[in-house]
Amino acid sequence: MTLGQGYLEKGDATNAVAAYSQSVALAPESIDAHLNLANAYLLADNNRAVIDQCQAALALDHNNPAA
Repeated sequence: MTLGQGYLEKGDATNAVAAYSQSVALAPESIDAHLNLANAYLLADNNRAVIDQCQAALALDHNNPAA
């Protein structure tokens, strides 16, 4: 389990966003990192950021079914 996943499971949106933001910063080419951050933003009720992260994932690979 990742740190961000643990925060998501506990419902801790603030720390989940922080953890997954670090993941995106370290691996900006990772679709999973962007989608995990989108899930954290969803928990935080930040819809604009959810859309932004999903669009970033799609931009990396628009044929990826997860994106």
